[in-house]
Amino acid sequence: MALEKPYYSLLGVSPQERKKMLEEIGVSDVMELFSDIPPKVILKESPTLPFDPMTELELVEFFNELANKNVNPNDLTVFLGGGVRQIYVPALIDELIRRGELYTAYTAYQPEVSQGILQLLFEYQSLVAELTGMEVVNASMYDWSTATAEAALTAIRITKKDTLVVASPLTKARKSVIHNYLEPQGFKVREVSLEENSPLVDLEKLKAAIDDNTAAVYLEMPNAMGYLDPRAKEISELAHDVKAKFIVGVDPLSLGLVAPPGEYGADLVVGEGQPLGNAVNFGGPLLGIFAFNYDRKEIRRTPGRLIGITKQLKSGKKGFTITLQAREQHIKRAKATSNICSNEALSAVISAIYLSALGPRGMEELSTGLHKRALFLREKLAETGKVEIMYPEIPFFADFAVKFPVENHEKFISTMVSKGFVPGAPWDYNNELYVLGVSELHDKQHIEAFANTLKEVL
Repeated sequence: MALEKPYYSLLGVSPQERKKMLEEIGVSDVMELFSDIPPKVILKESPTLPFDPMTELELVEFFNELANKNVNPNDLTVFLGGGVRQIYVPALIDELIRRGELYTAYTAYQPEVSQGILQLLFEYQSLVAELTGMEVVNASMYDWSTATAEAALTAIRITKKDTLVVASPLTKARKSVIHNYLEPQGFKVREVSLEENSPLVDLEKLKAAIDDNTAAVYLEMPNAMGYLDPRAKEISELAHDVKAKFIVGVDPLSLGLVAPPGEYGADLVVGEGQPLGNAVNFGGPLLGIFAFNYDRKEIRRTPGRLIGITKQLKSGKKGFTITLQAREQHIKRAKATSNICSNEALSAVISAIYLSALGPRGMEELSTGLHKRALFLREKLAETGKVEIMYPEIPFFADFAVKFPVENHEKFISTMVSKGFVPGAPWDYNNELYVLGVSELHDKQHIEAFANTLKEVL
């Protein structure tokens, strides 16, 4: 029997279908979708592959040659700020997660998942709850950006209002995800401008932006530029005065030094869990933290899964079980609280191991050490006489903003990389603004060498 359509349309998109899709979204060529990627790193054509038979050794050597065109971040001293942090991963993490019980690509969302995984995820929830000062934690979200957007949608479902008010500067990625989640559904995102010459929100403009349609106010502590807002409690009260939810985004590594959000009125807490023992791994996987306070009605409007502890009826022994799983795998898509069909179970397990090994004292020492490194870095950069330290009076944690007086930013970055350093995350090229961040990998010699190299290059 002949097929009614060409066979390739059953296997993928036909040329005609592809052309129609491109016309619909307003581009003429597929490559326009990748316009943000520097042209020099895009392979316009497939790399020349030797199609003749090869030995395994020859094939490995061929792909090693391709891979060596990448710059290995482990060979650089990286001062990127903004959320994802290059950290030291303790050897015990690799040793434990490579056990067969844990190391799997399978998403552990089914109710019949093993007791071992369930217990570790329960421990993750408990540890993050203690760290953030909240009562309930889910396991888990993709990353900070999606967790923030999901928290906003949760607040909208609970309050039945339609507007998120943003009280912090956001990374481009976080801003994009929030707008893409909310606006297509008819909800509003209102970003409040900052005070003049400050990384903090203008409080008077924030008061004017918050009204009876506000579902939630979102504040980052520290914010995407690394700074802490001493008015967090006051902002929390502004949200609660109109019966809006107060959402706080956190760097979890700061919580050994900075007060947990639960202490200044947070209703929901989100953040990036990658620094809790997860290697950067070319940008992922990340780990979205999502925590909140217990309310029996509201809890069912949150995304993700919750792992609970119970007792077997006959033996009385304790056991672990999935107590809430309101994603679209489990219920009708229209009723799902989230359409993210996966979670970061392995990343959450890694964070549970990391936090357990670190303990309260270790977390305090790590947070304090990061802040001291940032202070030392800022001091050394100021001594160069060529780097402008931004907002010196505003408290910060481990990231901060500087101005590098350069005209050609791409050339500046490539020059610094050639000398072994990544000089921060560009925030605003027009204003020569960069966000720098430190990690426990940076010692006194690294920081001094970085400052000396900048003095030569600038």
